[in-house]
Order: sequence, then C-alpha cells, then structure tokens
Amino acid sequence: MADIGVIVALLLGTTVNGNGMSVTGDPWCTTAGALLMYFVVSSCLWTCCFAVCLLRIVQSDRSVEDYERFFHMVAWGGSAVVTAGLAAVVYLEDGSALYGPAGAWCWINTDHEVWRVSYVLVVLPMLFIIYVYVRIRLTLKDHAENRGTMVGPPAHQEHASQFDLEDSFDGHGDTGLGTLHGGRSSTGRGSTGEALLGYSPGDSILNSKL
Repeated sequence: MADIGVIVALLLGTTVNGNGMSVTGDPWCTTAGALLMYFVVSSCLWTCCFAVCLLRIVQSDRSVEDYERFFHMVAWGGSAVVTAGLAAVVYLEDGSALYGPAGAWCWINTDHEVWRVSYVLVVLPMLFIIYVYVRIRLTLKDHAENRGTMVGPPAHQEHASQFDLEDSFDGHGDTGLGTLHGGRSSTGRGSTGEALLGYSPGDSILNSKL
C-alpha cells in the first residue's frame, strides 16, 4: 500500500510540475511533495516491520499477529510524525512551506534544499533492516547447530550403521538372507540384492523369455 502511495505521489508531482513549471506555494505540488515524503518513509518503516516479524518467527514466536496493530502505528503514524514534523519546523522558522517544486517532481522544494539531508531518516531504517537480517541469519545458524542438522550423517555414524546392518543378519539363517559380506550372501547364493529379493537377475530374464 505504501509503495502504491509512492507511485501516486510521483505521478501527481511530475504532472503538476512537469519540466519545473510549478512555483513554490503551488498547493498541488506542496501536496504531492508531502505525500511523497510520507509514503517513502512509510514504505521503509513497513520493511522494518516485516524484518522484525520474520525475526520473531525464526525465534519461535507464534504470536506475531498480535503485533499487527503496533506495526500499523509505527509505519503509518511514524511517517506522519516525520512528514508533519519537518514541515512544522520549517514553517515556524520562516513561515514558508517545506514541500514544493524539486526539479522535475515535487518534494522538499529548492528554497529548502538543506533540509533534504532529512533523507537520512530513510537510510537509518535500511541500516536497521540489515542488522535484523544478520540476526535472522545467526538465529537460523544456531538452530541448525542445536538440532544437529547437516548434509548427510557423520562418517563414523555411516560406518556404524553399515556394521549394525551386517550384525543384524548374523546368526539369522532362517530369514533366508544370510550374512552380508562384501556384497555377497553367506549362503553363497549370489549378491546381496539376490539374497534380499530371493531371485537373481537371470531368473527374471528366464521368466520373461518363457
């Protein structure tokens, strides 16, 4: 929703200030500039909220839906405070509007270019998002280590399982499988596959010919 607002604000600003035709004080350009500031900040704050939500999920928090109202307050309310607060400071300082013509679109007007440093309010949320995603990566790594998840079993476990398989067949001749050694059955009837399946590939070929 915030990103759609950014697009609408840009379209409105480029329409009313095409090729820099608008002048400071134009209510349409002032509105477009304020909307652009509002929705850009809101979009950044929403991205922060999504990052925090993802972090809480990987931390096994199953109540993230309870944060929805708080996220709305931060994203919409926070951007409103920033947009209105900057405009109020400038108005109290010299009685003029902060938002207006800014080249080919409408934003912080050319009479108050120094206030464009306030764009740092957009950069700070981006740094916070990077921090949160690093936390997410570390959390997932900790989960993987704690649960012992890895690609394939350790080598000693693999060898142990092979020996266990061989031992499980020792002394159980009544199963018809025999002891498995080197891919041969202790019964001498053929390969391990023959012992397990009860027939040899030759039997299959003979039956198919018949």
